[in-house]
This record gives sequence, C-alpha cells and structure tokens, in this order.
Amino acid sequence: MNPGNSAFRQVGSIQVRTNQSAQAILKGLQQDPKSKYIPQGNEEERVRNALRLGKPVIIEGPSGIGKTLLLENISKSDGKLFSTQMCSEGVEESKIIGYLKFASEGRYEYQDGSLLMAARASNVAPVLYYLDEVNMLREEIRPAFHSLLDHRKLLTYDVAEDGNVVNAQNFGIVMSYNPDPRHTLPDNWITRCTVIRLGYPEAKVEKQILLEVGGLKEVEKGADIAEGMVKFANAVRAAKGLDTKNGDAGVLASAMQAAGIDQDKQGELTLVRAPPSPRLLVDTCEFIVKGHAKIEDAMQNIYDNLLAGMGRTKGVEDALSKLAVAFLPRS
Repeated sequence: MNPGNSAFRQVGSIQVRTNQSAQAILKGLQQDPKSKYIPQGNEEERVRNALRLGKPVIIEGPSGIGKTLLLENISKSDGKLFSTQMCSEGVEESKIIGYLKFASEGRYEYQDGSLLMAARASNVAPVLYYLDEVNMLREEIRPAFHSLLDHRKLLTYDVAEDGNVVNAQNFGIVMSYNPDPRHTLPDNWITRCTVIRLGYPEAKVEKQILLEVGGLKEVEKGADIAEGMVKFANAVRAAKGLDTKNGDAGVLASAMQAAGIDQDKQGELTLVRAPPSPRLLVDTCEFIVKGHAKIEDAMQNIYDNLLAGMGRTKGVEDALSKLAVAFLPRS
C-alpha cells in the first residue's frame, strides 16, 4: 500500500482519504539518538538477531536503564526509521491505530496513529517500532497487534466499519516493560517474542556511562565522582532489595559502615520512592558538567527525585546525604 495515497474513496455514506504523504510519514520517523548506548552485555546482538529472523522482542527491566537509547542506536546504525509509542492506561486506540477527522461536508481524512504510520512506512523503508511500558497497554487495543507479532506482519483496521489491511513488509517491533505484578503481558505475546532481561548495569559499566554519556570525563575528579555516584546508587538499590549484580549484602554492609549508618537507620533507605536509575545519575551529571551546581548541590537533584511525592522525609534524606558524603569527593 502506498503510504502517500491522498485520493478520496467512498466508504459507506462518506468519502475518506489518508491525509499523510509518504514524505511526511518518513520525515516524522527520522530521529537521531540523544547519545550513544553503552551495552551491559550482548543485548544489541540479541535484538538484531531476533529482528533479522522476523521475531518481535520484549525487553524486561527497570525504568531508566537505557532501553529506548539502545533501540535508537540500533535503528540509527542499521539504517532503520524509528517510531516510539509510550503506553499507558490513558492511551486510546485512536493514538495507536488512527481516527477519522472531518475535512468537508461528506468527506473525512483518516489520521494515522503511530502504529499504522509505521506499518505504512515499512513498505518504503525498514522501520523499528517501539512500544514502551507495553504492559500498560489497554486490553482492547492488544488484538490489533496479534497478526504483527508473527510471520503474517499484517495490520487490520476499520474505517467506518470498512476493513483495511496494511502489509508491514519491513517492520520490526520491540516492546519493553518494568515488571509489575498488577500489569502483566498475555502468555501468547511472550511465547511469540525473544525475551531479553536487563537489570542495573555492573559498577564498571555504569561508571563508564557516567563518564562518557554523562560527560564526567571532561570534569576534574570526574572518575572519582562517577565511582562515588555508582557506589551511592548501588547502596540504595541494595537497601531496596534489588539485584545490583554486585552482591547486595556486601554492597549494603560496606556502604552502611562507610556512611556511619547504624542498622536501625538502615531501614530509612527502603522508603525511597524508587531506586536511582542510570538515567537519573546521567541527568545529575549535567548539573556538574555544565557548572550549574557543585557536587553536593547536584546530588540534591537525586534526593528530590527519590523522595518525590513522599510525606515526612527528613530521616530518609539524612541517610541519603550520609551515603553521598561517604562516597563522593567534595567540590
């Protein structure tokens, strides 16, 4: 199907046309990565191999570890157009598939949603379509994806109850989610996909991320700041009982001892809203690199993020501050 078909056609009692030209669709899907991606292991190769075989991919892992950045970089280096759709319970079918828009009396234009636009574009150039937080996708929208998740690569949609089919020839789909027992994916989706599980990076990888992506390699004491921020983050993650790949028990015990936090106060760290992600650390690095804040002031950005929406937090913030003082150099 030509994604630029602009002719009206009769559908029941109305006339309908697709209002996006091929040029507009392709331009809308051309994006450059915000920064390079530093892999944890062989996840880049696994994504590429699955897509090469025509299989969809599910990436499971916590927020802020770089899942979107991974796919942006793969798309760019492999010459694919990239389309991303954030899913939430508030995202309706019209956002993903499309909807009719009034043009003139008796005539309507069909406004493509992100999925339909990407499927059309795949007949002109290879496309990688990314569904972020796919487990939040409303159940009534899921059937639209069924024939895209197997060898058929078809997208069926209705315009005024007139069935239409787009053959998505050169179309790859990747989905990601942060595991949540309240929001799960159907088994028939998981069995059709290559599943890649990512956690927080190992300490040496995360330090490299802060130096290269966060820009700390350009700053005096940048290596010490990066190492300290990683130790800080892993201590909080360990307190939350998360797998840091660095030995939770040992990380937590040494961190508490270094920060002078006794066992009674250790529980304060479990109260943070969420553990610090690599993305949060990178964002905080920017305050330091651009000279907007001293190290100790920049760390306040992390405290505020971890404590957002909480009530009484002084005890928790004191514990976080002690960890920062123990691990980070002073300005």
